[in-house]
Amino acid sequence: MKFGRGASDSAEQVQAADVVSGMDAELLGEPALMHPAGLGGAAGISGADVRRVIIACDAGMGSSVMVASQMKKRLAPYGIEVSHTPVDQIPADAQVVLTQQGLVDRARKTNPKAVVVPFVNYMGDPAFDTVERAIRDKLPLGAGAGAGAAPSPSTAAPSPQPPAARPKRKKVLSPDVLPRDAVRLGLSAAGKDEAIRLSGQTLVGIGAADVAYIQGMLDRELQVSTFMGNGVAIPHGTNESRVHIKKAALGFLQFPGGVDWNGKTVYVAIPIASNSDEHVGILSALAVVLADKSKAERLRTTTSVDEVLDLLAPEEE
Repeated sequence: MKFGRGASDSAEQVQAADVVSGMDAELLGEPALMHPAGLGGAAGISGADVRRVIIACDAGMGSSVMVASQMKKRLAPYGIEVSHTPVDQIPADAQVVLTQQGLVDRARKTNPKAVVVPFVNYMGDPAFDTVERAIRDKLPLGAGAGAGAAPSPSTAAPSPQPPAARPKRKKVLSPDVLPRDAVRLGLSAAGKDEAIRLSGQTLVGIGAADVAYIQGMLDRELQVSTFMGNGVAIPHGTNESRVHIKKAALGFLQFPGGVDWNGKTVYVAIPIASNSDEHVGILSALAVVLADKSKAERLRTTTSVDEVLDLLAPEEE
């Protein structure tokens, strides 16, 4: 899965950047532009002054982890700290908060002083490019930057070309994080709720969560969709339901016929149970895999558990 393009990305990752058509608005100055969802929080901040970026989602273990893993790579050249957190636990010293559009009001309430940058799509959203550009070019970011017209392709700042990537070795995927028993292929589900219940039952079956966690997963879906794009969803519980997690683990459920997910089609569901960062590496690996259409298709159609485990094995840093 891919969340935009950065200087440290591999050629494969850069090719996968899929910026949503019609959403190419900026939040920054000279001239500054407003994202369709609007900014909230502080009056604004200069990109030169940004030292910390927070990625916030409802529970801080699913979507925020995947966005954070990509933004860390993009902002590392500028010395920016990137971390993820539940939206109700945004630290008081947060300067810039990236959060899903449906969580903006909660983010503003948690930290009224931070610049809240909303995004709509977990992959290739213009907000990710906006934050990087503001920091890179030391431009104003936030409500105080004003509004203007989108720059034309001829005047927009060119994205830096990534250096040639050296092949990376695969790590051995820990069976504690994604056990073989948690990889279920060739499933079918009548709808999203059934797919979520199957996902939750998978986590319960490997001893990662209590049965009550399944309701937390259903509740989470009512708040903000866990659909990531490219036919993948990462169902997980609300922040409150974390008390029902026994250990960090993931599942992998394949639905070759597809499952309707609020008008989108999901072929792969990766349920998450975690109170820490044990699962970050595998979610980062998933982002890279889904950046390659041929590999993403293999996840959707494979009949081999070994192939799934190999594709999702994290690479060495």
